[in-house]
Amino acid sequence: MNHKKINLLFFFSTLLILLGSCRKDHEYTPPPQSTEADSTSIGFYLLNEGGWGYNNATLDYFDAHNGIYTRDIFTKDNPDAVLGLGDTGNDIGVYGSKIYVVMNWSKR
Repeated sequence: MNHKKINLLFFFSTLLILLGSCRKDHEYTPPPQSTEADSTSIGFYLLNEGGWGYNNATLDYFDAHNGIYTRDIFTKDNPDAVLGLGDTGNDIGVYGSKIYVVMNWSKR
């Protein structure tokens, strides 16, 4: 093949890929909002990993219903835990009414 045919083939294959990758955008429909006062809060927990050997991992909570972000809820809810949560937080899981946090390298 000569260079003109190769360039033309390259142009049309590129055009075909670009046109094939286009998609129609769908309109965003927000989820329905509850008008009743909920007794349960909707939000998420955030585990801040902390630094290796610094014992500064923290657990935060964001209440999406009220828009309130609370930092370091573990220390606030457990004032007797002198050493805090631990060194390096790896994972978090909620089971029933309890929260389990997997920590790495917490010698203290």
